[in-house]
Amino acid sequence: MSVRFDGQGVMESITDAQSGEVMSVKNDIVFYQGMAGNCSKGEFQPSGAYIFRSNGTSPKPWGQPAKVMSILVKILNTMRPLWCLYMTMCLYSFFLLFIL
Repeated sequence: MSVRFDGQGVMESITDAQSGEVMSVKNDIVFYQGMAGNCSKGEFQPSGAYIFRSNGTSPKPWGQPAKVMSILVKILNTMRPLWCLYMTMCLYSFFLLFIL
């Protein structure tokens, strides 16, 4: 299996090494801005630790490119797009060998 990333660190495709089949994929990091409020009434409750109230219905793109790090060991390949210190994604592929 091989995974292809674009210049921004967004996954573009996954290729099956045995069949050569290419599957187009898209993943991206988006966020919702929290609602500001003043707690004077229930409908003015702000977004916080236990209450999520977004300020709108459309997510906003993160917008910063990711740095992609790949670590290959004997049976495990790890790819980690890293957008910032607290936002990353881990992709693992395992190499299995069956001996009969």
